[in-house]
Amino acid sequence: MADFSQKKITELKSGDLVLSIDSYGNIEQSEVITIMQYGVRLAEFFEIKTDSGHMITITFNHLIYEKTKGYVKVEYIKVGDELQVLMMNNGSLTFSKITSIIEKKEKGFIAPLAENGILIVDGIHASCYASINSHLLAHIALKPLTYWYKLNKYMEFEHTDLKQLQKGPYYDPYVAMFNYLKLKKFVNLFI
Repeated sequence: MADFSQKKITELKSGDLVLSIDSYGNIEQSEVITIMQYGVRLAEFFEIKTDSGHMITITFNHLIYEKTKGYVKVEYIKVGDELQVLMMNNGSLTFSKITSIIEKKEKGFIAPLAENGILIVDGIHASCYASINSHLLAHIALKPLTYWYKLNKYMEFEHTDLKQLQKGPYYDPYVAMFNYLKLKKFVNLFI
């Protein structure tokens, strides 16, 4: 969390402030916009450990920040690559070598969307995005969802986390966004 406390990723909700990294490499807080993916099916994960003692369990197609490769799908990293980590004892960012990668299958997954598209998960710099090779492209594509969320807050529409609207193991955030938006209230502003 933004105050350096910890919360299970499954407990995150819209409006929570989480630790993040700005475009200059500084630690900042970022607001959780929504939960983009929330699934209950079996998924492929990698448990990654670093020489600094950090460990993250993350889906194989999720983007993670590696020192020489930038944002890369987890399936393309290997032992010896360096991940950016947050040292909790002094609040600094540094790089730490991967010491082990274990593939495993677990049931359930979640992908929160932070306003700037970046999360520090278990002390490790990770992108909010998966299933695409470009963090920047994914961030640009989902920017309208961020604007919608801000409009929703500004217009004081009743807010229910999109996760609650999900039907089945996966949903499309754009479809949910338009189904969720209270268009009648919005249209009444212009009448």
